[in-house]
Amino acid sequence: AVGLRLADHAGVVPRADDPGLSYALSVLAKQYKATALISTIPAEMMELQSLEVPHWFPSVSALKFCCDKLSFHTAARSVVTVPPTTHMLRDSIPGSWIVKPRFGSGSKNIEHADTALELASAFERCEKPIIQQFVSGREATVDVLIDTDGIVLACVPRWRNATRGGISVQGETFHHK
Repeated sequence: AVGLRLADHAGVVPRADDPGLSYALSVLAKQYKATALISTIPAEMMELQSLEVPHWFPSVSALKFCCDKLSFHTAARSVVTVPPTTHMLRDSIPGSWIVKPRFGSGSKNIEHADTALELASAFERCEKPIIQQFVSGREATVDVLIDTDGIVLACVPRWRNATRGGISVQGETFHHK
């Protein structure tokens, strides 16, 4: 991981779904006298809410809301243009389509379907699926750091040039006012 090379001190900890994660982070935090823990992985943030190290995480309710792609879509469409989305196969959305799990983060377990047969098949394979109209183009994301008072401290837009397992492994930042 790049963080091992960038940080003044580093350590390897278990995955977010490992019950030993909190303990391992507590040990490292005490060893290096950490003043704050910042994570970018929603599942990890949910597991670490009770950690005694000061941390900069959204609330569990905010994390759950953002990891529910259908609820997030419903909220987002009142603010920005978003592709048509549904959780029911019988709804009519112009194709081609993306089928993905309703809950989770990143671009894990998504399938592209060009025909109604491919759509139905992908829908059956997916756990709690949602369907979105496929949007072509370059994928961008924005990383934002907000302080505990809700003030934006940093905002970094970037192109997602390559992903692995739904996680961006190669990106390119860009400026956008």
